[in-house]
Amino acid sequence: MNLNRKYAALPDLDGTARSGSASSHYTDFDSPPGTPSHSPKISRARLHPDTARTRFEPSLVDAKDVDFSDRISGKKKSYRASSRRVRVLADGTREMGDLSDDEDGAEGLERKMARLRREVEEVRVEAEQRRREREGKSEEEGGEVEDEAVGLSRLLEALATPTAGPAGSASRLAKALSKPLPPAAAAPTSQPASAQPTDAAAPATYTVTYAPSYDPTHTLARITTFDTRLAALESALGLPPAGSGTLHPVLPALTSLSQKLSVIGSATPSSIDALSRRVRALTVETEKMTAAKEAARAAATPGDAEEKDEDDEQAAKINALFGTLATIEGLAPLLPGVLERMRSLRKVHADAAGAAGEMEEAIRRQEEMGGEIERWRVGLERVEEAVREGERVGGENVRTVEGWVRELEGRVRGLDG
Repeated sequence: MNLNRKYAALPDLDGTARSGSASSHYTDFDSPPGTPSHSPKISRARLHPDTARTRFEPSLVDAKDVDFSDRISGKKKSYRASSRRVRVLADGTREMGDLSDDEDGAEGLERKMARLRREVEEVRVEAEQRRREREGKSEEEGGEVEDEAVGLSRLLEALATPTAGPAGSASRLAKALSKPLPPAAAAPTSQPASAQPTDAAAPATYTVTYAPSYDPTHTLARITTFDTRLAALESALGLPPAGSGTLHPVLPALTSLSQKLSVIGSATPSSIDALSRRVRALTVETEKMTAAKEAARAAATPGDAEEKDEDDEQAAKINALFGTLATIEGLAPLLPGVLERMRSLRKVHADAAGAAGEMEEAIRRQEEMGGEIERWRVGLERVEEAVREGERVGGENVRTVEGWVRELEGRVRGLDG
């Protein structure tokens, strides 16, 4: 009774059977007026149990030659899990699809390239194993497979390089796959070129091949250009060609060239005229000196033959000095290093002389020490001889004293008796 009074204000809790009017009243109470019976936010699409069941069907796992161990030396190999997609049509029939990977029905471009790289690496490893097994036998098939694997890997590396544009890797992948692989290095055949059949109506095929000789050719071109520039620089410096056998330092030549350029750059018409006049004056003086020497030689008396020989000898020495001047200038850059080495050699010789004196002093001290040791040895022998003599005399004295003691003991016993 108390329960009825407590919930009397609530609708449809009067304890009587529900009627149609009560049901309509209850529905109108829960939903506001003007609201449709079906909410658009609730998905009322029909579920397809058959389609859902296909997602839990067993997959086909290819685990051939797969190593699941944790060995460090073992190479990891992946395996593929494939399942067949089933689509239920409107009439209830099932349409079996192609085998696909375990995650997505549509394989992305990145996954395809990764799978291709993995498969190419596995093919290369398997070809290497077969080549090792067939060592000593016919290896043409294994070599072709390995060359094709190398070509595929190069093709994938070329595709993996980033390029600008919306198409990017997809377009390059389509173009690369539409072209044949680079041909393997075939063995030379004995058939002549005319024996191979040619088809004029066949379509043109373009092959993308890797040219490893391009980089060396490019490097050779750079080396040739550098050699040409170096030869031009040597000719500008006035140096002989490299194959002449004479070596000239570059720094003195650069210094001389810079001095010449500075003189040319700072020269003015007046200074050039003054220099030209001075050169002409020096030339005239040289000609006059030469004429005077010739006149003196012509007017020389027989008594002046000895002086003439001396002059000729001095002239020959001067000419020889002028001849060696080029060599001295070439050796000028080496002079500081030679002087430093000579100073170090002088120091080494001084140290060696000091070491020789110290060695002689050590030998003298060693000889003195040997003499002292010899004297100590003689004295030690004398001491040992004296000790032995003392021991002998002491023993004799002990025996004499023992005789005296026995004699005294006998006398004492005689007196007591």
